[in-house]
Amino acid sequence: MWQQILQVMITALVVIAGWFVAHRLACKREALARRRELRARELLDVLHNLGKIIHPDHQLSRDDHSVLEEAVFRIQVLGTEPEISLAKKWQQTWPTQVGRIWTGSYDPSGRTSGGSWP
Repeated sequence: MWQQILQVMITALVVIAGWFVAHRLACKREALARRRELRARELLDVLHNLGKIIHPDHQLSRDDHSVLEEAVFRIQVLGTEPEISLAKKWQQTWPTQVGRIWTGSYDPSGRTSGGSWP
């Protein structure tokens, strides 16, 4: 009698533990999928915005500068290590690229000083 009760209790504990583990794994998988979807959506939005303003014939404007800053910020928040390092490397070249518009000095940390927009 006790042996049967013990077997039923052990079986119930194994079933409950299995359900708990399966539930945890499913939640992690769903969270990872949501994170991946958000990252892809945001980075595609960044790419779309950059595609509008970065080409040789386009003269950068004040609004374009804020789009560039936002793009680098989003890449630093959502990007992978290689993407972040490329964004930082590109950001350090901003003084030459943004120099066509901004007459002041530019700090790669994102702060500008002096100068004016033409």
